[in-house]
Amino acid sequence: MTGPAGSPERDEPAVPAASESAAAAAASSESGSAGVTRPAPDPWKGFRGVLAATLILEAIVVLLTLLVVTKIGDNGGALGVVVVLALAVAMIMTTRYLGRPWGPWLGAALQIVMIACGFLVGALGALGVVFALVWGALLAMRRDVAAKMARGELPSQRQ
Repeated sequence: MTGPAGSPERDEPAVPAASESAAAAAASSESGSAGVTRPAPDPWKGFRGVLAATLILEAIVVLLTLLVVTKIGDNGGALGVVVVLALAVAMIMTTRYLGRPWGPWLGAALQIVMIACGFLVGALGALGVVFALVWGALLAMRRDVAAKMARGELPSQRQ
């Protein structure tokens, strides 16, 4: 669909003219709101998102091991299926607690549980080692961000 003069129509807000923006700036400085600063972004919010995404991805990968468990008889049988389902549910439920101080450590503990379940379902042990390395890297990044935050070196902390 095209607008006037053959240009495509867009749902963009209108840009105020220079005189309108100057008048708005003058009005805001008169009211005293020019010195209002926005709160600094929370660096942990993004990190919690990465942890949650990792856990969801891990739950999907763990659920894919059901294909292996059901096809190969030496992978625990019905008990193997229950273990895989319980691990996937635990990973999904853990995403709820990542905002708590102990939440990331709970996610890391799930990796230990998954490695231990490798004795019943071999694929879980291999996946547990891979995801334990991922969680180790994530927790190392968390420690680095906390140290930079304590020193005031984060970009959001600079004035």
